[in-house]
Amino acid sequence: MCGTGRELIIEMLLYQTQYLNAIQTMCPHVLRYLATAVVINKSSRRQALRDLVKVIQQENYNYSDPITEFLASLYVDFDFDAAQEKLQLCADVLKNDFFLVACMKDFIDNARLMIFELFCRIHQCISINMLAEKLNMSPPDAERWIVDLIRQAKLDAKIDSQQGHVVMGTQAISPYQQLIEKTKNLSFRTQMLAMNIEKKANTARTNERDSNPGLPARKQIRSPVDQAGDKHYSHHEGSKNVICVMDGKTVLLGMCTNSTYEDKLEFLIPI
Repeated sequence: MCGTGRELIIEMLLYQTQYLNAIQTMCPHVLRYLATAVVINKSSRRQALRDLVKVIQQENYNYSDPITEFLASLYVDFDFDAAQEKLQLCADVLKNDFFLVACMKDFIDNARLMIFELFCRIHQCISINMLAEKLNMSPPDAERWIVDLIRQAKLDAKIDSQQGHVVMGTQAISPYQQLIEKTKNLSFRTQMLAMNIEKKANTARTNERDSNPGLPARKQIRSPVDQAGDKHYSHHEGSKNVICVMDGKTVLLGMCTNSTYEDKLEFLIPI
């Protein structure tokens, strides 16, 4: 599962209403694959995790497995002991799932990173032995893993080898980064909202035509000033609504108040 594929899965299954509704009503087991994609996708994990955890909470009565329970234990209950137990079970689930077995190493590494990040947000000074227990690792392996993580992620942390502690520095998120995180999916959600509005408007027009089978077709009219342009107007006999089609887009302009609408445009009154 490549990075682009993970992002497409998250965008389609988590942020498109029709797919999310289908998962919640017909196939809640797909939450396992959605949760795995969110965990192993580092680029947009923070915002997606918040939305995914809400869905997992809603569907907890209907479906749960070690992967969804791991996220619920970590981000809902903040129970690190339960999260560590669920992480051990996640390895067995991933090993026996044909579609996820190739992602097992990435999932375990990222799950440990999530436990470490959340633990560091709560504690400023952490015992390496205790952290190794939370991560299900030996103390030497945990210390090497933390050192590599600090180097790769450039964390503000120091290791006191004599005391066996990890001392975390303050990591305040800048307002600019917070704004980016909150508005990252705004354009996509706006597009989906516009599509839903257009779909409902088309359905309403179709129902109106079906309920009035005698309604004549629209009469095309053009104003003298638009004879050479790309605008044209349409009007139903017996209806006051006037519609303008401009550049392929239909816009409701106003109501007809003048019977000589074929010659003039003064009949338009804004609605």
